[in-house]
Amino acid sequence: MLHYQHELTTLLLQEYDLVVVEEFGRKLNAENHSERHMSGFLDLLEYKSDLHSTHVVEVDPAGTTTECSECGVGTSKPPWIPEHSCPASDHTEDRDLNAPKNILSRNRSQRAAGCSESPPV
Repeated sequence: MLHYQHELTTLLLQEYDLVVVEEFGRKLNAENHSERHMSGFLDLLEYKSDLHSTHVVEVDPAGTTTECSECGVGTSKPPWIPEHSCPASDHTEDRDLNAPKNILSRNRSQRAAGCSESPPV
């Protein structure tokens, strides 16, 4: 597993200037192997980002799978339904495409919040 994580993190960081991920609780539970592997993967990604001059940004994961990427309205749905359909905007999309759009959008919002309205003189 560790070899695969090294290969994947290197590939991501060489290919992209920005990698946006959902914040992940870094509490290590000895019984939950998937949490340990995910935490290790994110640690490796952050460590290597300096080596490859790539930005790794974590965003709040709350609602990324239920909010509409077009209008932001949240729609409750069971996790086994593969399609996102918004009653407010009539936007329909695969949930596996909708959620990453929300994650990327949250990164843009976070960056905009830290920027001034006009460039410095």
